[in-house]
Amino acid sequence: MTTSDALPAGDLKVVGLAVINGSISAFRSNKGWADKAISQLSDAKLHVTLDANTNSVAVIMKHVAGNLLSRWTDFLTTDGEKPWRNRDEEFVDTFNNREQLIDYWESGWTTLFTSLSALSCSDLALRNSLVAHGTGASVSAVKPGEGESVQGGSDRRRVG
Repeated sequence: MTTSDALPAGDLKVVGLAVINGSISAFRSNKGWADKAISQLSDAKLHVTLDANTNSVAVIMKHVAGNLLSRWTDFLTTDGEKPWRNRDEEFVDTFNNREQLIDYWESGWTTLFTSLSALSCSDLALRNSLVAHGTGASVSAVKPGEGESVQGGSDRRRVG
Protein backbone atom coordinates (compact mmCIF):
# COMPACT_ATOMS: atom_id res chain seq x y z
CA MET A 1 0.00 0.00 0.00
CA THR A 2 1.43 3.37 -0.95
CA THR A 3 1.00 6.55 1.02
CA SER A 4 -1.70 7.67 -1.39
CA ASP A 5 -3.56 4.38 -0.82
CA ALA A 6 -3.51 4.67 3.00
CA LEU A 7 -6.83 4.64 4.76
CA PRO A 8 -8.00 7.89 6.33
CA ALA A 9 -7.52 8.04 10.11
CA GLY A 10 -11.25 7.60 10.74
CA ASP A 11 -11.31 4.42 8.67
CA LEU A 12 -8.25 3.09 10.51
CA LYS A 13 -10.07 3.64 13.79
CA VAL A 14 -13.07 1.67 12.50
CA VAL A 15 -10.80 -1.17 11.35
CA GLY A 16 -8.89 -1.15 14.64
CA LEU A 17 -12.07 -1.32 16.69
CA ALA A 18 -13.33 -4.14 14.47
CA VAL A 19 -10.12 -6.12 15.11
CA ILE A 20 -10.34 -5.60 18.87
CA ASN A 21 -14.08 -6.34 19.08
CA GLY A 22 -13.80 -9.30 16.74
CA SER A 23 -11.01 -10.77 18.83
CA ILE A 24 -12.99 -10.34 22.04
CA SER A 25 -16.01 -11.95 20.42
CA ALA A 26 -13.98 -14.92 19.14
CA PHE A 27 -12.34 -15.49 22.54
CA ARG A 28 -15.75 -15.24 24.29
CA SER A 29 -17.13 -17.82 21.88
CA ASN A 30 -14.21 -20.18 22.53
CA LYS A 31 -14.61 -19.78 26.28
CA GLY A 32 -18.37 -20.30 26.00
CA TRP A 33 -17.91 -23.65 24.23
CA ALA A 34 -15.40 -24.75 26.86
CA ASP A 35 -17.64 -23.62 29.73
CA LYS A 36 -20.59 -25.54 28.30
CA ALA A 37 -18.51 -28.71 28.01
CA ILE A 38 -17.10 -28.29 31.53
CA SER A 39 -20.58 -27.77 33.00
CA GLN A 40 -21.60 -31.23 31.72
CA LEU A 41 -18.89 -33.00 33.73
CA SER A 42 -19.22 -34.08 37.33
CA ASP A 43 -16.54 -32.92 39.76
CA ALA A 44 -14.94 -36.37 39.66
CA LYS A 45 -14.92 -36.55 35.84
CA LEU A 46 -13.03 -33.27 35.62
CA HIS A 47 -10.02 -35.15 36.99
CA VAL A 48 -10.23 -38.33 34.90
CA THR A 49 -7.66 -39.07 32.20
CA LEU A 50 -8.51 -41.39 29.33
CA ASP A 51 -5.10 -43.08 29.55
CA ALA A 52 -1.55 -42.45 30.74
CA ASN A 53 -0.83 -40.25 27.70
CA THR A 54 -3.64 -37.73 28.15
CA ASN A 55 -4.50 -34.91 30.51
CA SER A 56 -7.68 -34.54 32.49
CA VAL A 57 -10.02 -31.66 31.75
CA ALA A 58 -8.91 -30.11 35.07
CA VAL A 59 -5.26 -30.15 33.98
CA ILE A 60 -6.11 -28.68 30.59
CA MET A 61 -8.11 -25.92 32.29
CA LYS A 62 -5.23 -25.23 34.66
CA HIS A 63 -2.77 -25.02 31.76
CA VAL A 64 -5.01 -22.78 29.65
CA ALA A 65 -5.51 -20.43 32.61
CA GLY A 66 -1.76 -20.36 33.31
CA ASN A 67 -1.09 -19.60 29.67
CA LEU A 68 -3.66 -16.79 29.59
CA LEU A 69 -2.31 -15.26 32.80
CA SER A 70 1.25 -15.33 31.51
CA ARG A 71 0.59 -14.22 27.94
CA TRP A 72 -1.95 -11.48 28.66
CA THR A 73 -0.50 -9.86 31.79
CA ASP A 74 1.15 -6.64 30.53
CA PHE A 75 1.19 -8.14 27.04
CA LEU A 76 2.01 -4.87 25.31
CA THR A 77 5.18 -4.32 27.31
CA THR A 78 6.52 -7.66 28.55
CA ASP A 79 7.39 -11.07 27.16
CA GLY A 80 4.51 -13.54 27.15
CA GLU A 81 6.44 -16.19 29.07
CA LYS A 82 6.64 -14.58 32.51
CA PRO A 83 9.44 -15.51 34.93
CA TRP A 84 6.84 -16.33 37.62
CA ARG A 85 5.11 -18.94 35.47
CA ASN A 86 5.78 -22.57 36.37
CA ARG A 87 4.60 -24.26 33.18
CA ASP A 88 5.52 -27.79 34.27
CA GLU A 89 3.40 -27.42 37.42
CA GLU A 90 0.39 -26.62 35.22
CA PHE A 91 0.37 -30.29 34.17
CA VAL A 92 -0.06 -31.52 37.74
CA ASP A 93 -3.65 -31.87 39.00
CA THR A 94 -3.53 -29.86 42.24
CA PHE A 95 -6.99 -28.38 42.63
CA ASN A 96 -8.98 -30.00 45.43
CA ASN A 97 -12.40 -28.90 44.28
CA ARG A 98 -14.33 -27.51 41.35
CA GLU A 99 -14.60 -24.03 42.88
CA GLN A 100 -10.81 -23.62 43.10
CA LEU A 101 -10.39 -24.85 39.55
CA ILE A 102 -13.11 -22.58 38.16
CA ASP A 103 -11.69 -19.59 40.06
CA TYR A 104 -8.26 -20.14 38.50
CA TRP A 105 -9.79 -20.75 35.04
CA GLU A 106 -11.79 -17.51 35.33
CA SER A 107 -8.71 -15.54 36.47
CA GLY A 108 -6.94 -16.42 33.23
CA TRP A 109 -9.90 -15.44 31.07
CA THR A 110 -10.47 -12.24 33.09
CA THR A 111 -6.85 -11.25 32.44
CA LEU A 112 -7.32 -11.80 28.71
CA PHE A 113 -10.61 -9.90 28.48
CA THR A 114 -9.36 -7.03 30.67
CA SER A 115 -6.27 -6.65 28.48
CA LEU A 116 -8.22 -6.73 25.23
CA SER A 117 -10.93 -4.38 26.48
CA ALA A 118 -8.32 -1.82 27.49
CA LEU A 119 -6.80 -1.67 23.99
CA SER A 120 -7.21 1.34 21.79
CA CYS A 121 -6.66 1.65 18.08
CA SER A 122 -3.38 3.42 18.77
CA ASP A 123 -2.20 0.32 20.66
CA LEU A 124 -2.67 -1.69 17.49
CA ALA A 125 -0.98 0.86 15.26
CA LEU A 126 1.87 2.19 17.36
CA ARG A 127 2.97 -0.39 19.88
CA ASN A 128 4.60 -3.76 19.57
CA SER A 129 3.85 -6.54 21.97
CA LEU A 130 6.48 -8.98 23.08
CA VAL A 131 5.41 -12.40 21.96
CA ALA A 132 7.42 -15.22 23.52
CA HIS A 133 10.99 -14.79 22.32
CA GLY A 134 10.40 -11.93 19.92
CA THR A 135 8.28 -8.95 19.04
CA GLY A 136 5.19 -8.91 16.92
CA ALA A 137 2.55 -6.43 16.01
CA SER A 138 -0.16 -6.10 18.62
CA VAL A 139 -2.78 -6.82 15.99
CA SER A 140 -1.30 -10.31 15.54
CA ALA A 141 -1.23 -10.93 19.27
CA VAL A 142 -4.95 -10.26 19.72
CA LYS A 143 -6.10 -12.84 17.18
CA PRO A 144 -7.29 -16.07 18.85
CA GLY A 145 -4.88 -18.91 18.19
CA GLU A 146 -2.14 -16.62 16.93
CA GLY A 147 1.23 -17.75 18.21
CA GLU A 148 -0.19 -20.93 19.71
CA SER A 149 0.69 -24.38 18.51
CA VAL A 150 0.20 -27.96 19.52
CA GLN A 151 3.53 -29.65 20.02
CA GLY A 152 3.93 -33.32 19.22
CA GLY A 153 6.32 -36.08 20.16
CA SER A 154 7.39 -36.56 23.75
CA ASP A 155 6.07 -33.09 24.58
CA ARG A 156 2.53 -34.16 23.63
CA ARG A 157 1.02 -33.03 26.91
CA ARG A 158 1.96 -29.38 26.49
CA VAL A 159 -0.16 -27.03 24.43
CA GLY A 160 0.43 -23.28 24.16
